[in-house]
Amino acid sequence: MVVANLKEEKEAINDDIIVFPRLKEVTLWILPKLKSFYTETQGFLFSHKAVFPVLKRMKFWNLAKITRIWDDQPLSEPEKEAKSFSELEHIFVDFCDQLEYVLPSYMLPQLKNLQELHIQMCTKVEVIISNNPKEKEATNNNDTIRFPQLKTLELWSLPNLKSFICSDETQSIFSNKVIFPVLKRVFISDLDKITRIWDDQPLSEPEKEAKSFSELEDICVHDCDQLEYVLPSYILPQLKNLQELHIESCRKMEVIISNNPKEKEATNNNDTIRFPQLKTLELWSLPNLKSFICSETQLFFSNKVVFPVLESLDFRDLDKITRIWDNQPLSEPEKEANFLQKTQVIGCNQLEYVLPFYMLPQLKNLQELFIWICTKVEDAFPVLKNIILDEDFEFLRNETSAKEVSIEEYCGTSGEESDYNGEEFDGDLETLTKEECSTSGKEKDHNGEELDEDLETPMKKVSMEECGTSGKENDHNGEQG
Repeated sequence: MVVANLKEEKEAINDDIIVFPRLKEVTLWILPKLKSFYTETQGFLFSHKAVFPVLKRMKFWNLAKITRIWDDQPLSEPEKEAKSFSELEHIFVDFCDQLEYVLPSYMLPQLKNLQELHIQMCTKVEVIISNNPKEKEATNNNDTIRFPQLKTLELWSLPNLKSFICSDETQSIFSNKVIFPVLKRVFISDLDKITRIWDDQPLSEPEKEAKSFSELEDICVHDCDQLEYVLPSYILPQLKNLQELHIESCRKMEVIISNNPKEKEATNNNDTIRFPQLKTLELWSLPNLKSFICSETQLFFSNKVVFPVLESLDFRDLDKITRIWDNQPLSEPEKEANFLQKTQVIGCNQLEYVLPFYMLPQLKNLQELFIWICTKVEDAFPVLKNIILDEDFEFLRNETSAKEVSIEEYCGTSGEESDYNGEEFDGDLETLTKEECSTSGKEKDHNGEELDEDLETPMKKVSMEECGTSGKENDHNGEQG
């Protein structure tokens, strides 16, 4: 224990409550034998005998014998009057292997100022909030729970986590019983038993009125192998402030947005879905991902989804994607979207091409296009020539301002520059700037002559990397420059 109640002191303090009137932070690290903060207890850290009226931050790391942070007894009247834990803003719990849950439900009224909740590597935790029989008198199971100030929620490496709160729906994190009106960031990683982040039930009226999740800006999901999708369609109207979406290494995931039968009442399948503030979309290592939204095709984006301010698009190792955009011309709402500045496509081996021609007018702000190890791409260079390298520079000068294009491992291994089939370029290019493929340090055009320092095209840079083993720069006919 941290505070001892020695035998000779028992008569003096007996069952008196101890108050820590100025304590603002408690940090307990690597205490494998710690059983309690004060007095002998059965595996819980805090009892109703210790009061912390101004405590703001708790950090617990590697407390091997702690099964619960608070005991099972609801707060006593003195604790409530003293507002114990009512100023608590940050809870960090890492590597507490015997911990069963984090918050007893009777503590929730005290945690109105909680801003950050971080739980990591607690292998026994099945729920974050528990409502066990002893607590039912204090908290009605049907009550809606609010976290009025919580801005950051991080759940890492919790292999047995089934839900945020005890409920019949045991494999989704969020239910309509919990409201987060100002939550800005959700980070979840290595939650082996979670199949859904939100449950199948549309938001209740109290949730809609409270604007639950309406301030959410950043969603990051890693290594949740049982997760089927990220967003149910009914939650989309609440995500008007979402700015960044990063999904990585979720092997079972087939779509990002699901519209299952229970949700159809809330969302019309023909409606256009808008992400009005989304600026960054990163999808990495999702081997079964077929589409952004439920679709019968393997086209990733359709004209049902609009990203008016998207700036960065990063796809890596998406094995089942054959096309990023469909063949249908953009709808009017989509034509408004032209903020894309950076596109990276890496290791998408079923991808046939990157950009359809009708997308070109939308790429006025594109600054970087990076395509690497997409073995099935047959139209990579034709598309790139249409964007930047085509002979009609007058059109391109007006329609694009791309500053950099990186093309790696599409060149031959003999020291000759070649196209995507290993053949020589066909001579369509007017000017090609080649960097890091020569030992001479000089840039040359396709006739082997040195280039002027200032290119007249809005394209500032084309990088050709790993273009052969001889270290010599060649023209499109394979002759050395």
